[in-house]
Amino acid sequence: MYLKMKTSEKKAYDRFYNRYVKRMLDFVLAVILFIPVLPFYVIISVLILLDDGFPVFYRPLRGGYKGRSFIEWKFGTVGVNKKRCLECA
Repeated sequence: MYLKMKTSEKKAYDRFYNRYVKRMLDFVLAVILFIPVLPFYVIISVLILLDDGFPVFYRPLRGGYKGRSFIEWKFGTVGVNKKRCLECA
């Protein structure tokens, strides 16, 4: 015997808690944690700038939720021409 699920039941990601409360909690925690981490971002950016120059950030295009693409921001620690010169070392 098979049990049928109710079709009127909402999926987990459609519920109020998952859509709004979690989103708000993520946003508030990100803002709170960004403040103490900001000096480290500045120090790392200056060190990359002194070592490699511009660009400080590497921005690859990534695939996201439901096929929507977004730009991910990363520190450019490898350098602009160092990728090609790895075999030279």
